[in-house]
Amino acid sequence: MLRADNQVFMNNSLGGFTDSLQSLGKNNSSEIRPGDIDSDGDLDMVVANDGQGCG
Repeated sequence: MLRADNQVFMNNSLGGFTDSLQSLGKNNSSEIRPGDIDSDGDLDMVVANDGQGCG
């Protein structure tokens, strides 16, 4: 189920993505980039927000 905030989806190695339940805030999303976040060799998805600081 999609929430109102920006989300992180992890590759489930079954041809799909699973919601990691991490929140990235509610600012406008400006880019989506693939990357191996959890070092398992599968590409995960990262959302870049516009106007939200890091940390």
